[in-house]
Amino acid sequence: MSRLFTLIWAIVCGAFADQIAIPLPWVLGPMFGVGFLTLAGLSESQPVIGKRLGQLSIGLALGLYFTTEVIAQVASLGLWMILGAFFSVALTIIFSRVFQRMSGASGMTSIYSSAIGAASDMAIQAQAAGGDAASVATSHAVRLMIVVTAIPFLAASLGTGTAELISASRADIAMIAP
Repeated sequence: MSRLFTLIWAIVCGAFADQIAIPLPWVLGPMFGVGFLTLAGLSESQPVIGKRLGQLSIGLALGLYFTTEVIAQVASLGLWMILGAFFSVALTIIFSRVFQRMSGASGMTSIYSSAIGAASDMAIQAQAAGGDAASVATSHAVRLMIVVTAIPFLAASLGTGTAELISASRADIAMIAP
């Protein structure tokens, strides 16, 4: 199939997801639709320039939120960020052992599969350390799909929309950091 077909299919899936009112329809609809095409062997790989443009647009959009007030709030939460880093390392150690026992994967593969980080970065680091990069990338992709899929549906089932979650998280941050 052509790249144009894949793009059109993604738009159709987004519109369908919007029509049936699933949470985050323009994220989940295309994600599942193109995932289905890929599993069926009907999707072509997308051009690298498209990936780079997507990353650039997301980076620019996120960068707009880094104001002096946000930086001040982040700085005021420094201790919590350090504690969070130690907590993440502890979880990585614990879950890498669980992952290793359940999957039979090597130690390096298990550590990088359980570590919190970007899938591509963890896969590259795993390969450099002697782990299986494909397994690491797959475990991170599965984790990401579970989180991106489960959280919106969980929020919707609890009667909370994503807009309410965002405003609640901002309120929580405002209470923590004056």
